[in-house]
Amino acid sequence: MIVIYIFEENHRFSEKTPHPGPLRFVDAANPAASSRGSGSGCRREGRAHIIRKDMAGTAPPRNVVYFSSKANQIPLPGIANLPYTDVIVDFLVPDGNLNLVGAGGAFDGNLKSNIQTLQRAGKNVLISFGGAIFASSAYRSYAQNVNGLVNQIIDFVTSYGFNGVDIDYEDNAGFMGNYDGIGFLSNLTSGLYQALRPSGRNIITHAPQTPYWDQNFLNAPYTRIWQRVGNQIAWINNQFYDNPDYDRDAVTKVLWYQRVAAITGAQKLLAGALVANTGTDEGTSLSTI
Repeated sequence: MIVIYIFEENHRFSEKTPHPGPLRFVDAANPAASSRGSGSGCRREGRAHIIRKDMAGTAPPRNVVYFSSKANQIPLPGIANLPYTDVIVDFLVPDGNLNLVGAGGAFDGNLKSNIQTLQRAGKNVLISFGGAIFASSAYRSYAQNVNGLVNQIIDFVTSYGFNGVDIDYEDNAGFMGNYDGIGFLSNLTSGLYQALRPSGRNIITHAPQTPYWDQNFLNAPYTRIWQRVGNQIAWINNQFYDNPDYDRDAVTKVLWYQRVAAITGAQKLLAGALVANTGTDEGTSLSTI
């Protein structure tokens, strides 16, 4: 059984358009049962993905939340008391000199101690590299020196004690010939995984949008990335929203979940959906998933 999971999002791809109606969630094994709302009344910014895997010998189910905005009703260490297995902190981005800096509500003088609080509660804490505000020109520059980028991210991970890195790549230009996005992401994944492996901080995840798996959209770039380095990716936080051709209703979402799972395996695929309004630039609420 797959329980399609939930998350809030506070950034978007430039190509995306908002959902017209509320998001809900559904058992992927039964798309018709699509009317269960969250029912909690609690709004938290970030994304969360859940997947249930009833398979012997696999990792425990993941319940992931992305934390970003200073407007969160629950502060970062407060997540220690919530039933999430993994917390991903948004975002690590470049400044004007291509030096990585933290951009988001989590980045204050208490970040390191807040991470430790979450880890003492048994949660993994990852740093998210990328996001919608990440300039294409910066990616293009980093693609010419992946080792230098890897070293910058490693310094950040080890300084604050993160458990790993989430790669939230949102630049179609890298898949359209402006630079080699597939090679860049593959080398970045492998470089981070290998360099962080001795410390045990090498949980590497990715957060692509569904079209990147479609052979008819830029020749399925994420399928090719998976073929190269899928064995070094812990799981995929796939964004099953804001692309109507792939997520306009529950049946379409489930269809594409199954297609992506055929590539990654269901054990490594988390399905994400917007669950609440996250600000004036998001403008979406719960809908059928």
